[in-house]
Amino acid sequence: MKKVVIGIIGSGFAAGLHLEAYQYVRGIEIQIKAISSLAPNLREYANAHGISDIYTDYREMLNDPEISLIDIIVPPALHTQCILDALHAGKHVICEKPLTGYFGKDKDPLPIGKKVDRQKMMDTVMEEMNQLKKRSCCIRKIIYVR
Repeated sequence: MKKVVIGIIGSGFAAGLHLEAYQYVRGIEIQIKAISSLAPNLREYANAHGISDIYTDYREMLNDPEISLIDIIVPPALHTQCILDALHAGKHVICEKPLTGYFGKDKDPLPIGKKVDRQKMMDTVMEEMNQLKKRSCCIRKIIYVR
C-alpha cells in the first residue's frame, strides 16, 4: 500500500477538522509527520494528535524529504506564499478555501470592500493566480471542496 507523508501548516480550529478527516482515508496509508505553527501550545497539540515533528517556521518543514504533501490551513491572506513555497520545495499541496482573495494593501482606505476599486481587487487576485500557475508547472487543476 502506498504511503503519503503529510506536513500541516497551521494548528487552528480547521486543522483539527483536517486531522479528524484524515482518519477516514481508505486505500492509502496516511502519516501526519509534522506540523508548523506559531501557537505557544504547539508541542502539546502535536502530542495530542500523534505528530512527531514541530516547526515554528513552515519553510523548515518543507526541507523534510519524507513529506510529500503539505496541507495549508492558515488564514487566506497567507495561502499564496505558502502554496508557492511548498510547490517550489516539490511538495503536493492541499489548501483550505478560499485559495486566495484581496486582503488589502498598505494605505488602502477602509472598509476595503466598499472603498477599494473592485477592478483593482480582481486584478490583484488574478495576478496571484497567475503567479501560482506560472511558478507551478505541476498544477493540473484546482478542486474546490465545499
